[in-house]
Amino acid sequence: PTTSQPAVTVQEFTLNVTLTNVAFTADLNNPASSIYNSTVTNLTHMLDDLFKSSPVNNSFGGCHIQTLRQASAVSGTTINAVCTIKNDSTSPAFDRVKVYYVISAAILNMTAVGPYTLQPDSLYVNGYNEKSAVTSAPTTMKMIYQTFTVNLTINNLPFQPSLNYPTSSFFLSAVENIVFLLEKTFNSTSIKNSFDGCEIDGFRMESQGTGTVVNAVCKIRNDSISSTFNRVSVYQEFSLNTQNITKMGVYILENDSLYIDGYNERNPPGPYYQNFTVNVTVTNLAFVPEMNDPTSNYYKSAAKNIIFMFDNIFKNSSINDTYVDCHIDKFSSSSASSATTVNAVCKIKSSPSSTAFDRVKVYREFSRNSNNLTVMGVYQLQNDSLYINGYNERYPVTPVSVATTAEAPIIAVTNAPVQSTMLQDFRVNFSITNLYYTSEFQDPSSKIYQYDAENIASLVAGALDSTTVRNNCKGCTLISFRPEQGASYTSVSLTCKFQPDNINRVFNETLFYRELKTVTSGFTNLGTYDLLADSLFVNDYRELTATSAAPTTTISVAQNMAYNIDFTITNFNLTSEDPNSEEYKAFQANIRSKLQDLFNSSSLQNGFLYCNVTKLKTGSVVASSTCFFQGSTAGINSSTVHNAFSEGTNGTDSLGGYYQLKPRSLSVRDISTSEAQPVQTPYEFPNWAIILIAVAAFLVLALLFLCCLLMAFCLRRKLSGYNMEQSIYGQYFPHLDFRKLY
Repeated sequence: PTTSQPAVTVQEFTLNVTLTNVAFTADLNNPASSIYNSTVTNLTHMLDDLFKSSPVNNSFGGCHIQTLRQASAVSGTTINAVCTIKNDSTSPAFDRVKVYYVISAAILNMTAVGPYTLQPDSLYVNGYNEKSAVTSAPTTMKMIYQTFTVNLTINNLPFQPSLNYPTSSFFLSAVENIVFLLEKTFNSTSIKNSFDGCEIDGFRMESQGTGTVVNAVCKIRNDSISSTFNRVSVYQEFSLNTQNITKMGVYILENDSLYIDGYNERNPPGPYYQNFTVNVTVTNLAFVPEMNDPTSNYYKSAAKNIIFMFDNIFKNSSINDTYVDCHIDKFSSSSASSATTVNAVCKIKSSPSSTAFDRVKVYREFSRNSNNLTVMGVYQLQNDSLYINGYNERYPVTPVSVATTAEAPIIAVTNAPVQSTMLQDFRVNFSITNLYYTSEFQDPSSKIYQYDAENIASLVAGALDSTTVRNNCKGCTLISFRPEQGASYTSVSLTCKFQPDNINRVFNETLFYRELKTVTSGFTNLGTYDLLADSLFVNDYRELTATSAAPTTTISVAQNMAYNIDFTITNFNLTSEDPNSEEYKAFQANIRSKLQDLFNSSSLQNGFLYCNVTKLKTGSVVASSTCFFQGSTAGINSSTVHNAFSEGTNGTDSLGGYYQLKPRSLSVRDISTSEAQPVQTPYEFPNWAIILIAVAAFLVLALLFLCCLLMAFCLRRKLSGYNMEQSIYGQYFPHLDFRKLY
């Protein structure tokens, strides 16, 4: 007979203790602050070292700090931690009393742990406290308590930012109602005799944004006359008392959202998870008030894009096997500029057999995968702003003032970077003008298909061998040939694979596109193949040449309708408004291409003619464009154009999946036109020219005034040299007075 290995499960237990020499501050209530992260890291290391040097080290899994809160009786700080041990047939059953004695003996009878001093009687292991144990008959014993967590989602309680502020009236009202209903529910279960109340630990927005997640901590008496707490039976009784987890008083519940001490029947508890914090500043993402509101479209759009970037980075690092996800805790304005600081909480799987989370290693891998902390996809980073669980190499976190031991110094290493097995794919599409399409290109087994497929893939890979990404290209594969619409030549589709975690820069469509275009003479020649210059796409990204003129039409003047469309792009910056600069031309061509793709795939496609980008402004790119439609098409007006743009950009969120748009920046207005030509924006004088004209006008006026003044002075002087004399006939004649002249 074969013997199977015993199943290894993980059991959690709570640990609570109060530090008297750590004064509680607001920073210790903020998981994004460096003081919080430094304190949590120090405490976690000390707890781990404490258990690993104790008799329970073989079954100990690890600890993580859930919260830090102000101690009720002293001016110190209370730690609430959750630790894990293996719970299988080879390990003795968990005995909280034994564990309590082990910890007490290890930390000098509960007066000190490392640099921290402890409040006597403050240690609780799964609710057990030695000083609170039975000392006489049960009727006179001091009560001890065991806590358990309750998590559920309320669908008809929309999340509001005020639920993050415990002093707000909305927060207090919600807490009062929910605590009342929780206590009423538990008082109708088997734990009613030992149940001692609940407290709300916090609220957060449900992941789909439709409701509010409630996190509560409840308490039961845990003594010799109380029955053992059974989370499974309590879960089932709670479900029965809330109509199968659908209704609790006036609140409508998400019926698979209930967790009692981590237990959920619809979603059985999975592996144990560990959180770590990520803080970084994005310099080309301007902070706006909407980023304080998690329900706003702007917040959701930025959060979605940044989480996507974090996922790419961590999935190409050493934690790729255990990485789960990240969520944005909040955005805040950078103190140094108009940039945005991102505060995120990420999650990895953890188990007793897994290696400890190494924040230093993850920091350096993040740095390497973001081009030395300068670029993350389309976002530009402030290169000294990254913190992983409070760790930062440029400005190491200063330990809290009460600590006497510092983190071990980091020793610089020059080992080869980690090689990840996860490859990043890029789709490449382009047209070959001297490769005529034949029916044999539909058959992958044909000789001509195999010859050209192998030849084109090797030529593309060979071209990349002379670029800066040559060490990372793992080969290209041709996917398909297809005929170019309206022409006799052939379009090809390939997939190229890269290994992005062993380089010092971040891969994105723009980098790959420009590298390939450079080594193919502006994408005109690939070996013996002649290429159509504007046909290259990398993951749907394309840069059109500025010489590509807008299509001309022969639609009569009376049939032409023009609409001015303005919007703001937030994830790129324009540095020059010079229409002749390469940067300006690239932006202009790309935005025009994205607009034309949008309307060509919209409900207005039958009446759409073309778009022109008429003006771009510096900073976050403010784009002004004019789009033309046939007047003979019914139903086209400012409102329908606005709706088509909004639908094509997912609610003014993203243009072509590449440009992130500022919410409510869209403006559409009907402009009259007398000819079927793009409306020309009138030339605007620059500010320096206006000032120069004003100064010149002032000088001319001053000169005229001086001339007039001089003439008046001369005339007056001349007149004063004459005397008037009367003739005998009564007439007056001027007569020089020589006495005044000499």
